[in-house]
Amino acid sequence: MAAELALPPFAVKRCWKCGVEKPLEQFGKNASKKDGRDGRCKECAARWHREHFDREKNGRRHSNYCKNNRERHGRYNRAYQKRYHLTIDGFIAAVWHRLNSRTINGSHPRWSRRNRPYLMAGIRLELTRDELKAVITANRSVIQAIWAAGGTPSIDRIDSTGHYSADNIQFIPLRENCRKAAYETVAKERAKKLSAQT
Repeated sequence: MAAELALPPFAVKRCWKCGVEKPLEQFGKNASKKDGRDGRCKECAARWHREHFDREKNGRRHSNYCKNNRERHGRYNRAYQKRYHLTIDGFIAAVWHRLNSRTINGSHPRWSRRNRPYLMAGIRLELTRDELKAVITANRSVIQAIWAAGGTPSIDRIDSTGHYSADNIQFIPLRENCRKAAYETVAKERAKKLSAQT
């Protein structure tokens, strides 16, 4: 009976914050830990929470400042984003995000109205981010020429039934890409009508 009531070998624990060995009862419960107790003693945890609460008050002051200056910060952020998106690194980030949302094996396929045709067709992303960066860097002059002409560069699949792979993508102005997509849609509809009539 006495053996059953004996304390486990880890009945005393060292607080990682203050470094003092204390009994387990002086540590808060934490189910994710092996011994079921937090790594900080209750005293250190309480001290941290008091300091954190003070920091939270300071944080509220900061958020009030942001609310009062929202328009000024918004102008700055929009200007920064515009400058960033007109760089090759910004373009790589935007294209990578877009490809991951419109491909079936992307990290976050998004079933919006715009992406649904890509996802329904099972279009796959067959590039890593480094490979995409290499392709964009190789086509840097084309992208910068589109920007210089006042256009927006757009990634386009050469074979529209194929996947996004290094040998099946090109960069063209967004307006041209939209025209191409509209033409292909009209051609498909005409083909359906002709096959329905025969």
